[in-house]
Parts: sequence; structure tokens; C-alpha cells
Amino acid sequence: MDISRSFIRDRACLPEPRIAALVLAGGESSRMGLDKATLPLGDGETLLSAVFREALKICPQARVSRAARQNFPEYPCVEDEYADRGPLSGIVAGLSFFSAIGYDALQVLACDLPYLKAETARRLINAYKASPGYLMAAWRGRESGRTQTLAAIYSREALPTLRASLEKNLVSIKKILPPQRILYLDYGPEMEKYFYNCNSPAEYAKVRSTIDSRD
Repeated sequence: MDISRSFIRDRACLPEPRIAALVLAGGESSRMGLDKATLPLGDGETLLSAVFREALKICPQARVSRAARQNFPEYPCVEDEYADRGPLSGIVAGLSFFSAIGYDALQVLACDLPYLKAETARRLINAYKASPGYLMAAWRGRESGRTQTLAAIYSREALPTLRASLEKNLVSIKKILPPQRILYLDYGPEMEKYFYNCNSPAEYAKVRSTIDSRD
């Protein structure tokens, strides 16, 4: 008997999950050389504000995950539980916070995804709501096979496993949760642009040139 399939089937009658959003901004930005969350995109917008705006379109509550060294007074924030342990530290902090106030899952969005729009995230949310029982839902490249772990949904039921891995400094998200408990939504080459990461000065310059050409 496939226990995971049985588990998912038995949960089909559960109420629709409450989902909040978390924008990850606590990274070291080592390749960029400065805090990329605050980089301007024009018209008073930054990388962080652009993603946070999209997050508020899809979830009733959204917060920013930040490191202790950072200060974003204009945003409601959750501080990373561990310093210098990557995105997993922010995800665990966000799941812990929102679970405590009654949310069932967390839509995670990295702050360096300037082209990601609410419509894309909403498609993943709809798929997750239609298939209860998964610990995680994530976009996966149909050709590349790449899983977008930083534009994914994490269930509160994944929190104990994620926290245990974080405490052991095992922070590779792709290796923590069992594949059969992950809902994958495949995307084709036409959607690659939505997951474009802005990690380096060259990538940032490319984003700015694209935005400036629209003006």
C-alpha cells in the first residue's frame, strides 16, 4: 500500500488551508556585494518592494524574513532563527510565526525575483489547495528539472523536519523533504523568465536595462 497516497486521499475532505506569504530578504548578497533587497528598480521601487507588492496580491498576510543585521522598518518582519544558514533559516522562522497565529502553509518568495508576478504564484497556490496532504509545493522546470524552492509553498506540517535539519546545519532544502510528499508543478521554457534570479551586478544591470527600456 502506498502510504503517502493514502494519506493524501484521506485528507481530501479537510477545509481549505490558510496561506500566508513570506519574502526572503535575509541573505548575505555576497555575489552582489551589497544588500540586494534594497537595490532600486525605478519609480521608488526596490527588489524587495516589488516582490512584497506581489505577495500581498495573493495572501491576506505577508512578512519579510530578515537577518539580525538588517533593518526594514517599512515592512512587518520575521527575524531569521539562525545566522548565516541560508534561506532555510528564514523559512523556519516564517513557518513558526504564521503557524502560531493559525496559518496552515507559507508561500515563500525570494526577494531577488523581479519578474515573478502574482498570477504565477497564484497558480501554485491553487494547485496546492486542490491537492491536500503535501509538505511542499514547488515549480519545476520541465526541461531543466530545476526545483524552485524559493518560490514554493511549505506546509506547517513540514516545520519539525525543517527545523531539525536547520539545527544540524543541513540546509539544502532539496534534500530534506521526501519527494513523494512534494507537489510539483512543471513549467516550460516560456516561464523561465519568472524565476530569473538577480544575484550579481551583471544580473542586476540586465534587470535595470529591461525595466528602463519599458519607460
